[in-house]
Amino acid sequence: MKGCMLIHGFTGSPHEVMPLAEHLKRHTDWLIHTPTLPGHGARESLKDINWQDWVTFAERECGRIIRQCTGLNLVGFSMGSLIAAYLANRFPVSKLVLLSPAVFAPNPQQIIRDVADLLREGWEDNGAMISTLERYKTKITQTPLRAVLQFRKMVRTLTPVINKVDVPVLIIHGKKDDLADPRSADYVYQQVKSPSKDIVWLEKSKHVICHDCEQEQVIRKVSQFFDIPTA
Repeated sequence: MKGCMLIHGFTGSPHEVMPLAEHLKRHTDWLIHTPTLPGHGARESLKDINWQDWVTFAERECGRIIRQCTGLNLVGFSMGSLIAAYLANRFPVSKLVLLSPAVFAPNPQQIIRDVADLLREGWEDNGAMISTLERYKTKITQTPLRAVLQFRKMVRTLTPVINKVDVPVLIIHGKKDDLADPRSADYVYQQVKSPSKDIVWLEKSKHVICHDCEQEQVIRKVSQFFDIPTA
């Protein structure tokens, strides 16, 4: 039996990748694992967590799944992409999917465009935009500064491992990503040593692409990459 581990992003949860995980569960007999990183989840706190805690936990979970499976695919979202790339260099991973990789973050130009759109179109007529700005507010007000610094340390430390990745890689990034600069996807694509690599751009999507308007395209592309049915 094959396995697939999907790793969520900073301040997030497995919910960020759940549409893809549920599709894989329905259309394969794989062991699908969506762990929650330390300090994340509704009742957890990032206050006293170090970036090494996230990586060590992911290593342990990856090792556990590999012992149960004949092969392992990895999916990383946002910060989880960096962790997945790191794991791909330490474990016998078959294929690697990086969704909205967060090498360059945030993307201030897109945030400015979002605010400009909101001011132009009006608060009352743009519920989706208001939701986006509320998300910015939540990220800023509810995330401990120490956790943000730990995230940045992790990015600085793990980014160099990207150029050691040599397994087949699929990168998917939204052109309107408001939290991870789309330059991140270009950087990863250029850095990986994989002889088989592909990058897919989503014209309308922002950061959480598994829940955005091009969700079906994300699921279809990943399914094709993993050689599983898309219907």
